[in-house]
Amino acid sequence: MSRPLRIQYPGAYYHVMNRGRGRQRIYRSISDYQRFLNLLDETWKMWDLKVHAYCLMSNHYHLLVETPQGNLSRCLRHLDGIYTQRYNRAHHTDGSLFRGRYKAILIDADSYLLQLVRYIHLNPVEGKIVRSAEGYQWSSHRNYLGKGKSIQGLEIQEVLRRFHTKRKVARELYKEYIQEGIDGQTQGLYKRGNMPSVWGSESFREGIKERIRKMRKEDEIPEIRRVRGVPGIKEVEERVCERYGIERKEMRKKRRGYWNEPRNVAIYLSRSVGGVKLTEIGNRWGGLHYSSVSGMMYEVKKRMAEDKGFRRRVEGVEHSLINQQK
Repeated sequence: MSRPLRIQYPGAYYHVMNRGRGRQRIYRSISDYQRFLNLLDETWKMWDLKVHAYCLMSNHYHLLVETPQGNLSRCLRHLDGIYTQRYNRAHHTDGSLFRGRYKAILIDADSYLLQLVRYIHLNPVEGKIVRSAEGYQWSSHRNYLGKGKSIQGLEIQEVLRRFHTKRKVARELYKEYIQEGIDGQTQGLYKRGNMPSVWGSESFREGIKERIRKMRKEDEIPEIRRVRGVPGIKEVEERVCERYGIERKEMRKKRRGYWNEPRNVAIYLSRSVGGVKLTEIGNRWGGLHYSSVSGMMYEVKKRMAEDKGFRRRVEGVEHSLINQQK
């Protein structure tokens, strides 16, 4: 089954959710919750991900985020992937932590931003974990009230200014709004078995349909990734060679049992940063089958989790590619 189309553009708002595999806990301790929040800040610094609200439950999370650079997939690959690695290291486990790809609902912020913030912050109340949102430690609700320590990447002004221009008055009105409880429209939307990929007014949905038509046309143009500022295979290879101090022909060496680190890092980053298709990467590297490319991706991820030095080298190249794009 093909993956759903990710609708991404600068300034988009999303409700992002993910759940532990088999509904298992993704936060076992206070350290896990804090580890995830630290990683949210890291994602904000690296990828310019604005967080407007969050709620971390024991086996799933809710985020309301904005993407000034239109890069939701890249942000969530970092967030879910790195958190899984750090969780596994902390608890001496292995394998995937989440049930699969995250769920993202594109939001019409002009119409539904406040309703979504309320839904996210009341999640622990609906789950009968606490009696009031203010009593839950691992959401951004108390930050909106001026209580508790906030993550750096948390942006509360966008919501509060919709209540009042004065911060103190806005907080009181916000508190009253939360106490009203989740409205019927929002309850109905999230209780549906198959949640929509877009939540917005009719004009908003029509605008998104037009964006999708344009995106599909763009994807037929080979050079579109360059126009979008995403590095292609050649750019990744050049940066890998530069960081490892080798010539490109060195990356072409392959023989049974030989771990060609620069080559495998280039393959990994072509996919993880450049978003290049597995078949395209395989063709670039001598006609490799896409399953072989996928296997190399897995091996690189595994080594990154086990070898700190290797992980730092990969992340060094990755950061240089990101800075190059900026």
